[in-house]
Amino acid sequence: MTAGGPMPADRVPRSSEHAWERSVGLWTLTTWVCIGLATALAVVESWGDWRRMVAVLLVSAAFTAWFATVGLSYLRGRRGGRAGLVFVVGMIALQAVALALSPAFFLLSFATYALCFVMIERLTMALVAVGALSAVVAFSILWWDGTAETALIQGFIVFASASVLGTFISRIINESQERADLITTLEATREQLATANREAGVAAERARLASEIHDTLAQGFTSLLALVRAAQGRIGTDDEEAIRLLRLAESSAAENLEEARGLVAALQPVPLRAAPLDDALRRIAASTGEQTGIEVTVETTGTLRALSPREEVALLRAAQEALANVRRHSRAGHATLRLDYGDTVTLTVTDDGCGFDPGDVVEGFGLRGMQSRLDAAGGKVAVVSSPGAGTTVRVTLP
Repeated sequence: MTAGGPMPADRVPRSSEHAWERSVGLWTLTTWVCIGLATALAVVESWGDWRRMVAVLLVSAAFTAWFATVGLSYLRGRRGGRAGLVFVVGMIALQAVALALSPAFFLLSFATYALCFVMIERLTMALVAVGALSAVVAFSILWWDGTAETALIQGFIVFASASVLGTFISRIINESQERADLITTLEATREQLATANREAGVAAERARLASEIHDTLAQGFTSLLALVRAAQGRIGTDDEEAIRLLRLAESSAAENLEEARGLVAALQPVPLRAAPLDDALRRIAASTGEQTGIEVTVETTGTLRALSPREEVALLRAAQEALANVRRHSRAGHATLRLDYGDTVTLTVTDDGCGFDPGDVVEGFGLRGMQSRLDAAGGKVAVVSSPGAGTTVRVTLP
């Protein structure tokens, strides 16, 4: 990952491929070049001795076929395991035969020493293979009129050099594989985190929409239903009152429709688009009074200051929920909605209704939605009530 976030997808290395696999082409080319040069020099060196020259070509063909069928396919697959060891054993045997035919095949060692470490995953086994290959080289020196001392010294030098270089190659390959495994794990973790974030986002959006629907459409339909039922009870006995109630129902339905359109468009609440927060609070207070007959007074104290859209929405929805509860449960005659701009912004909704015992009431969805909005805005809500003493809902924002 980068310092600023997740690594872009087009820069993430493929976890199924590590450094050795990306270098297979180079090592393959090196091996083919060594085989070609060694064969050419061996043919030149044995020119005139047709039997030995034919034998040189045959063993070169055998080595080529062994590398092309077993070695090359294994290089492009997974490293380690029995198949790699089998290839190395066959490779050493073929090089021993080749060196017995011509010292020019010593050139193959530039490729075969490296292949010992590449094809055998365990370092100790690879060193054993290198030791066997060095012994073959030393015997070939002795075979071609070298002294025992020269063969031992050159064999040891080649073994030591190849061991150091091979150990380095093996370490690079192992670290590359570990890195590839780590990338695989990181990619899997990133996918899990992305899935979790998507699920959390979906859940949060569902909760937001549920709260919006409860605070707007559900409450509007409840008010609309109450007005229509009240109008039905007045038809034939008090037609003027019935008409007034139906007009209120029509107004409530229009407001509900506007709220629904705003919700679909993912805009801020309709009252806040039309007026500042204090004016929006007066509008919903007046609407509540018209629909229920409860006198709702709005007071604003302190020095007005700008609030964020999230804070304004939280306060407006809290006022709507509190007044809806006053209408449904309080049997109050008067309610006060006070917005105080002090060190903190406090919205207080108080009614003179019947009150209740908070310990006997199961918390409803409206209060949970109110608290959820206030948590997101960094605020808190408190409800104080007792039987016969009315109810006070206090919302505070920092």
